[in-house]
Parts: sequence; C-alpha cells; structure tokens
Amino acid sequence: MDNGLLLFPVAALHVEAADEPLWFRRALNSHAAVISDFGDVTDVLERLPESWCVVPDAQLEGLHDDEDITSADPRFNGELPRHHFAVIRHTDRRINVALLLINAAEAVLLPTRLFGSRNQFEACVPGLEQALCKETGWDD
Repeated sequence: MDNGLLLFPVAALHVEAADEPLWFRRALNSHAAVISDFGDVTDVLERLPESWCVVPDAQLEGLHDDEDITSADPRFNGELPRHHFAVIRHTDRRINVALLLINAAEAVLLPTRLFGSRNQFEACVPGLEQALCKETGWDD
C-alpha cells in the first residue's frame, strides 16, 4: 500500500448514540478488540447475523470530528477505495458497534476475539454481552 500502513485487521468497539443524529461515542468503559485478522469492514459486514444492520452515514466522536484525523488519515480522507469504517446496530436491541479497519501495528495493542461464525458475533465485541443483558433485562 502506498501510504505505508498495513491496514487489514478489523477492530470492533461497543458505541452508543450521541446527542446529534447519526453520531456515536464510545460506550462507557468499552474497549476495542480485533475481530478479523485480514480483510476489511465489508468482509465483516457480509458475515454478520441478519439481526445487525449498517447505520448509513454514521460518525464517531473523537474520530470524525477531529480535523487532523479526517484530513491526514487515508481511511478518512478519501485515499482508500475500500470500506474502512461502519457503525452497525442490532435491529431489536438498539445496541451499536463501530467497526474500523486498523493498522497491523495498532492491532498488537488490542485483545483478539476473532469473529468466526455468525452466531458468535456478540461474543467478539468486549462489553457487548453485558450491554445485551442490560438492554433485555437478563441481568435482573
């Protein structure tokens, strides 16, 4: 890749709706994990369970509102032709997850919870199990 970055792992992060429509922020105490070693966000989207859908034009606080990132990072300045970011929402539970194509060097700093099959997606995103329990009342 011409930009010198090895962009092929995909990370997932539990996010929540922010104050503005189509804006999201990191959920309280959430952290990311690498869910795919190789590919891009589109590859992950194609393997998601049917209960997850893309939120069109979603943006993430701390990322899309940072001018340095949006102007210099090839994932956000139009230099990369493939899908590099998405926010997905669970259709029934209103739980949201951000997916981001990351650099292989960044991936070393994150835990790995590989997304192997459709029925395991929720287990791949740190903190999502607790959020699902809270949202559905399973923890009462």
